[in-house]
Amino acid sequence: LLGAQNEPPMVLTSLRHKAALERAEESLTEAVQALMGGLPPEIMAVDLDGAKEGLEEVIGLVTNEDILERIFSQFCIGK
Repeated sequence: LLGAQNEPPMVLTSLRHKAALERAEESLTEAVQALMGGLPPEIMAVDLDGAKEGLEEVIGLVTNEDILERIFSQFCIGK
């Protein structure tokens, strides 16, 4: 990323956005490592999808309902 060093600092007003950007950055780093390590493209695709989800959350393509659905989908409520 040649231009990344010349970019002005970014101000985030939401901790949720900061966390989403950090997840996206981590996913992109993992995708690069998968590529450099010669791993199958499917592994890199999963990492790229994670980065896309993080970025979509920041730009508003992911709604609060999507976030709540993701959280509650991990809970099993028994009868």
